Amino acid sequence: MAWQDGEVDSNEQAMLDSLAGMLRLDSAREVQLDWVCDRLDDRLKGYCTAMEAAWEDGTVTDDEENILQSMRDSLSISDEEHKTILGVVRAKLN
Repeated sequence: MAWQDGEVDSNEQAMLDSLAGMLRLDSAREVQLDWVCDRLDDRLKGYCTAMEAAWEDGTVTDDEENILQSMRDSLSISDEEHKTILGVVRAKLN
């Protein structure tokens, strides 16, 4: 299942792109983060937005990582939730 392991492999991405085509979407890559973030609770929506901003330039600085870690701690975000959101953000950037 896509994102279950925190990564979207090439086969999963091909299936998502095919589905996006059938739904007349531009690309699954362009909509997947928004689609996932829209379905998260408020606690995770903010983290998803912060994660996307941190990865926007393709690199996470130490300061950005510290902020994300602080958010994970204060919002009680599990490793599994973090990995899932990270996988979606990285897939969007690739």
